[in-house]
Amino acid sequence: MKTELQVLETARELIEKGWTRGAEARDEYGNAKGWKSKKAVCFCAIGAIWKADGKAFGPVGDLAQYTLVSCIRTPGIAQWNDSPRRTKKQVLAAFDRAIVKAEKEARQ
Repeated sequence: MKTELQVLETARELIEKGWTRGAEARDEYGNAKGWKSKKAVCFCAIGAIWKADGKAFGPVGDLAQYTLVSCIRTPGIAQWNDSPRRTKKQVLAAFDRAIVKAEKEARQ
């Protein structure tokens, strides 16, 4: 079973390769896809967490989402991700903060 830290790190890697807003994922042509799609090449924050965890809802993915929420200080990851002013750099920075927090919690 994956850990929260592994899910956050993998999700960050997915976003580094390609980030989107307004859909869980998109293909190389910009068409909206589900996070499970083999054609998906970029992901929103939630879609990346689900892809990294291998399921949309589960205790590890939910914990990863909770940690990300605590780092963005808003209850809605999707709304935060999809803001017209949001940038990929901001999303990556939020994942960086969540990874640091998960690392600290794992050491306790």
